[in-house]
Amino acid sequence: MPQALKPEALHPADAVRILSLASPVDPARLQRGVEEIVRLGYTPMFDPEKVLARGDFFAGTTAERGTALREALTETTTRGIFCSRGGYGSNYLLDGLSVALASPKLLVGYSDLTSLQIFLWQKFRWVSFYGPMAAAGLDRGAGVPDGYDPDSLTRALTETKTGWTIPLAGTEAIMPGSADGVLLGG
Repeated sequence: MPQALKPEALHPADAVRILSLASPVDPARLQRGVEEIVRLGYTPMFDPEKVLARGDFFAGTTAERGTALREALTETTTRGIFCSRGGYGSNYLLDGLSVALASPKLLVGYSDLTSLQIFLWQKFRWVSFYGPMAAAGLDRGAGVPDGYDPDSLTRALTETKTGWTIPLAGTEAIMPGSADGVLLGG
């Protein structure tokens, strides 16, 4: 199997881009998520007009969201991307998307963003993170229902080059034994 391309780890005060690539985002939830990103020690960067854009079903037009994604994936002023929320629409951004010459960038999201994550893996072997988004998890806070697990997130964001050994809190195995391999979200 080809080598996975892992992004560089985040460091305190690193800038991260917030993007709305799917459904529109609630401004109050976005603000709470931005505040949580600051609390985690990172510098959130976003264009409020683009991130809060509203179309019929999406957070702006396909062209606008596609341009924002391409710019964020290749800009050198940010070290990672946090999606604002999932919903629907990021699959429309894949046609013609190329990051072949760009260095892997940390990308965090889930829900509809899974299509982008799988695309980046299949086409370019970029490792991305299935994790809380600004207005879907981070906005609720750490360690609370519908929030996020701060230890898991911090370790994923800051230990990307050395590997991940995140202890799971599950108390029973679904199937006895052990396995080794690549885990892909879905």
